[in-house]
Amino acid sequence: MIEEVQLLQRERSRHIGTEGLDHRLYALSQIKRLLTEHEDEWLAALKADLHKHPVEAYASEISVLLNEIAHIEKMLPSWLKPLSKERRLLSGRDKVVTVRKPYGSVLVIAPWNYPLQLALMPAIGALAGGNGVVLKPSESAPATSQLLQQLVPAYFPKKVFHVVTGDRDVGEKLTSLQWDFIFFTGSP
Repeated sequence: MIEEVQLLQRERSRHIGTEGLDHRLYALSQIKRLLTEHEDEWLAALKADLHKHPVEAYASEISVLLNEIAHIEKMLPSWLKPLSKERRLLSGRDKVVTVRKPYGSVLVIAPWNYPLQLALMPAIGALAGGNGVVLKPSESAPATSQLLQQLVPAYFPKKVFHVVTGDRDVGEKLTSLQWDFIFFTGSP
């Protein structure tokens, strides 16, 4: 199962760069829908995992993510424009153009203390960057992890964004596979 998802991600990464601004904005809108359409379920999961009051859970997890999405939606068109710079050489001037490209397949391993925010924040950035994402949420926040695994497939195909739950052995198996980028928050 893990290898199958990773192969889908690797296959998708061969076509990276063909998806432009509209695809990335759509992915962000899907995350926004995932959060807002299931707000009560997220609050209940955070209550079950960390005993967070709904106001605290909304303020520290959901609203932070919605604000990040709004900021990226606003800035993404300018971030995707090529950067041109002139550089001076001994023989004259030269123009350098930098084009930002996606990494490809990104593995996100999230911690338990902010199980929704620290799982989706790097996923939001990776999706906005045009990457595919596999998320491994913390097994120490089982209600949030289960909800992520249950809801993400309703909004994304596996080759774009997939959630794999499990313990340390699953995390070790995931990190043993070939990824273009691994984002990890936590201890050694």
